Amino acid sequence: MFVGFLHHAGLRHGPLAVRVENGRNRWTGKHPAHTRLRLVITFSDRSQVTTSLKVPLEPGWG
Repeated sequence: MFVGFLHHAGLRHGPLAVRVENGRNRWTGKHPAHTRLRLVITFSDRSQVTTSLKVPLEPGWG
């Protein structure tokens, strides 16, 4: 089973803080942005493994 949780991204005034093109609210990916993704994998015996990786952000989702 896979369960994913999304938290408020803060695209403008938060942890991601993408740089917009028109000075107000448009982000088309012209100025690249990335974030760190953390995965916590829990096995059936309840042991866990944690890993993280840097991923690029792409406009258009959400």
